[in-house]
Amino acid sequence: MEEENADVSDNGDFEMEDEGRFYEEDPNAVLETSYLITRVHQQDAVSVAISPSGKYVATGGCDETALLFKSLQNLKLPFMVYKASDTVQELAFDRHENFLGYISGEDVNVIDLGNFIRPRTLCLGSPVSLITWNPGVQGSYDVYDYFLAVLPETKYVAKILVGKDEISALEGFYFAGETPTNIKMVPNNVLCLITFNNGLILMFNVERRNQVGSLNMKAPIHSMSLGIFNSFVVGLSTGKVTVCSFADDGRMKAVNQLGEEKIEPIPVEAICLSRVPSRPFLALATLGGDIEIHDMNTVNGLRFKYSVGEISILTLAFDDDVNKLYAGSYDGTFYVFDVHSDKLLDVYYSRGKVNTFGFAMCPVYSGRMLACSVSSKGDLRYFLDPFPRESIKCDKILTNK
Repeated sequence: MEEENADVSDNGDFEMEDEGRFYEEDPNAVLETSYLITRVHQQDAVSVAISPSGKYVATGGCDETALLFKSLQNLKLPFMVYKASDTVQELAFDRHENFLGYISGEDVNVIDLGNFIRPRTLCLGSPVSLITWNPGVQGSYDVYDYFLAVLPETKYVAKILVGKDEISALEGFYFAGETPTNIKMVPNNVLCLITFNNGLILMFNVERRNQVGSLNMKAPIHSMSLGIFNSFVVGLSTGKVTVCSFADDGRMKAVNQLGEEKIEPIPVEAICLSRVPSRPFLALATLGGDIEIHDMNTVNGLRFKYSVGEISILTLAFDDDVNKLYAGSYDGTFYVFDVHSDKLLDVYYSRGKVNTFGFAMCPVYSGRMLACSVSSKGDLRYFLDPFPRESIKCDKILTNK
């Protein structure tokens, strides 16, 4: 681990001559915008995460390095550089921005965002594929400060406690499914959902370390998103999604299936759910570039569908008011759709198309959407919608000051 000289610009302005300006090559071409891009990894950059407020951005690469950026200081030069034992394949901030966790081979690593000095690393003795933070993390180094790590080869979920000086493994639990694809903890609860490539969904009580519910979709599960009111949605290899509900004791049932019939089955790679009860919308996207928005309160609730060509969609997100839908694709393109019509509002290209391995999106306080992507060129690319027509400071974007 080493610290980079950040070369911080005054007030964190987005200035073209500084390190942080978002700019547009042709201001008159609505569909041909170009945003900030910076080379950050010596090999493929494969993972990216934005903290809930947009204050931090983290990237991971095949060069066995994790990078942490402070958005208010410098978007192009990392605030900290952390060496890892293997490719940094997944990164996750806790919801209150106390910690950053990431995976590297058999290691789990945690950065304390209060001091940044060094990663706390623990080798689990078997490759780790997925992590998820406890939604109740408080940053107090108590029993609530933990995350779960999935070890697919041993069919085990490790519970990792974060202490002041180190991280330690508490007793976890075993699972019976094959090839875990997603793991999420349920907020305000001790329940944990795990999906599998064989179509199985398992619910566990983390404190009691036992399985409390199961469902079988009878089709491989590629994606999952938690909803409100004890619900979740899984994306299937058939190109459809299944809406499920669960009780407080963990018992689950399938409620509805959404998605247009496909000529050939194409997996649903991305799902996002509205957090606004008056707009109960669901968006899904496939590896074939098809996007659909559904109203979950109606029987035939398809609002619109759109295709971006045979390009995989990696990530979807609604804005806070659920007026826009954002989509990040495998070729690095960032799309903006109108939720209330079939209109494509904007398309952002960041200096050409490139194999893109990760997309992260975060609504920020200014009402904008901040997005980041990482690519096979080792690049980190930033996107901001709506586009700032004049020079704008980071703190105005992130804090609405």
